[in-house]
Amino acid sequence: MRYALLMLTASAFLTGCGGTAPDSRGPTTAAKNEAAPVATGSLYRCDDGSTVRVRFDRGSGGAEVTIGEAAPVMLAERFDEMGLVYTDGATELRMAGADVTVGPRDGAARTCRIGA
Repeated sequence: MRYALLMLTASAFLTGCGGTAPDSRGPTTAAKNEAAPVATGSLYRCDDGSTVRVRFDRGSGGAEVTIGEAAPVMLAERFDEMGLVYTDGATELRMAGADVTVGPRDGAARTCRIGA
């Protein structure tokens, strides 16, 4: 009898804690896999005057890169003999401290520094 009463009490307690109480922790943040607004990410200014916006996707491990006013491209994370690179085979992005180098895989790359 005590076991049944204990189980009934525990069940009622757990049911009562089902999330009906107000949350006093403040506003919640978006889930990790939820799409971020277009204006997020780090903005870089390049030596040639252009801009590059980089938004890292923790879910896929890749980086969404927008060069100037072009449409964003998703670059997958890869490792090669030079280290970490984000590439889709045509475009690549390399990190070097707070700077990035971005451009065509086999062409002239531009160096860009963080800042607006």
